[in-house]
Amino acid sequence: MLKPNFDQAEFLKDYWQQKPILIKNFFSNFEDYTNPEELLEIACINAVDSRIVTTRPEYCVAERYSLTQGPFDADSPLPALTEKNWSLLVQSAELWIPDLQEMIRAFGFLPRWRIEDIMVSLATQGGGVGPHFDQYDVFLVQGLGQRTWCIGERIDLTAPHTSLPDTASGLNLIDEFEVNQQFIVESGDVLYIPPGYTHWGISQTPSLCYSVGFRAPSNAEMIESFSNRVMELLTESQRLTDHTTPPMRDSAEITAKDWQHAWEVVAGHLANKGAFLRAFGSLVTEAKSPEFIEPLDDEVHIEELLAFRGPTVELVRNPASRLAYAVQADSDPLLLFVDGESYELDRICLPAVRALCADEPENLFDISESGSCVQAPERTLAPVTALIQITRAGGNELLLKCVIACHRGKLREFGNDIVRSPKQNTRISFSQHRCVIIGIACGDHPKVKPMKSFNALPLGVFLAQFVINNIALLISDQAMAKQGRKV
Repeated sequence: MLKPNFDQAEFLKDYWQQKPILIKNFFSNFEDYTNPEELLEIACINAVDSRIVTTRPEYCVAERYSLTQGPFDADSPLPALTEKNWSLLVQSAELWIPDLQEMIRAFGFLPRWRIEDIMVSLATQGGGVGPHFDQYDVFLVQGLGQRTWCIGERIDLTAPHTSLPDTASGLNLIDEFEVNQQFIVESGDVLYIPPGYTHWGISQTPSLCYSVGFRAPSNAEMIESFSNRVMELLTESQRLTDHTTPPMRDSAEITAKDWQHAWEVVAGHLANKGAFLRAFGSLVTEAKSPEFIEPLDDEVHIEELLAFRGPTVELVRNPASRLAYAVQADSDPLLLFVDGESYELDRICLPAVRALCADEPENLFDISESGSCVQAPERTLAPVTALIQITRAGGNELLLKCVIACHRGKLREFGNDIVRSPKQNTRISFSQHRCVIIGIACGDHPKVKPMKSFNALPLGVFLAQFVINNIALLISDQAMAKQGRKV
């Protein structure tokens, strides 16, 4: 298990959102979660957000960095690893390299709902993206190789600042960069940079960097989300009423009494803290990759799902889904937030909700077996897998969004016909480690239908070639034989 070596309390007190810090050997004996060759392959997948930034040292800053947007193929080839001065950036890499969930768990001392994604960058000697700043907290975890990081001043993000408004790289580059600190980072080192601090990384050798970004919602986003929630609670018939007033001196004037009365009406609606909590929870759990989450068409009965429980089948969360919960006052319901939707649950569901939302959730079969399925709301979103609703005491609904993953912890991608073992770079032919799907209750099912393009699905999440009631069921040859079915 990946565990950070540092004083969390001291970091939160003295550094978090305040000033940069380099933590040497943050991860002892760090092992990379990918390698240059694999990351180059991932950059060629259509659904991956990837880009190449090429550095031309002889040019002025405004023209020094050029951007090429992925995906990459024969018409838009990737540079060779032997070439210098380029950097490949892959966003949301945790969806394509599932083992990176372990790195997310290592930052469990911070709110999980603040995590934006993990960007993995591969850079050859001299590669980088130029001097820039970000509007979020970032932990730069160094993997393979060495990089030099220069830290500059902190920019007031609320005031105009000196930057290059039109650059080939599309980044918030800084025209004038004064170095205040400089570090050389190696495998396992972590550099933390708060929002607004200018920084500039240059690879000294071919290197990998894992950027764990923590993004806070903007004030504008919170106001928009809250106002939309309040508007949903109002009806067209709820309108501003006029107080009895003396005849107008000037019909064009908006009097102080008029606008203050209107403000009191609006402020009364804005005082709804319950509506704000639902809006806030929905905002911070909005799916960052909604293309990997689809509506659930049919009801899924928990009994059907539990029929496949066994040592060869694992039930896991969809890594593209975002979950959080909020405990309100004793008389108010428990709130569960899943991919931008909020659900009211009885407080008796709190242990199961905590287990579901945990950094390292328990076996979801154990969480789900205590109840039965009910019909999902039409607005409910679910992955191309399953949204399970479980009733507990008093008919309270517990919603579990999950997928069936392959057995024995293996991670597979059907589209590329490969099997990738956790923390290993070796690849095994899909036919050498066979996994098949079966119908509900081990029988043929009329709703078996072809799944959509595998090229648009993340590594290690979807294996099966079919969806059965939106559940991908994978079971080993041995388990299939035990259930009397031919492989």
